Amino acid sequence: MKYTITKLDESRPVDAGDIAYGYMLRFIADENARSTGMIDFHHARKFLMDTYGWSDIGKDDGRNEHWAWMLMPMNFRIYLRSEKELMWFTLKYPSEISEIYN
Repeated sequence: MKYTITKLDESRPVDAGDIAYGYMLRFIADENARSTGMIDFHHARKFLMDTYGWSDIGKDDGRNEHWAWMLMPMNFRIYLRSEKELMWFTLKYPSEISEIYN
């Protein structure tokens, strides 16, 4: 699975109301759809739904304190609340990209 991990702070806010997410996972699809970004994103989202329940960053009643997701054209994002959620996720799906961006 290919994704990047970005540590979030005050300089990279996430519009999620009163929930502060600490990490962003980004699954990127290229313009020619040769990457597995969307497929990886859906596998990750299913794992997180099975683990923590439903979440949707765009809806007040759909937010989850552990994680959220957002879709943009060719850019699929998952937000995790803390290092605890990040560690569970990386145990299940180690990244082929081994960098964490600050």
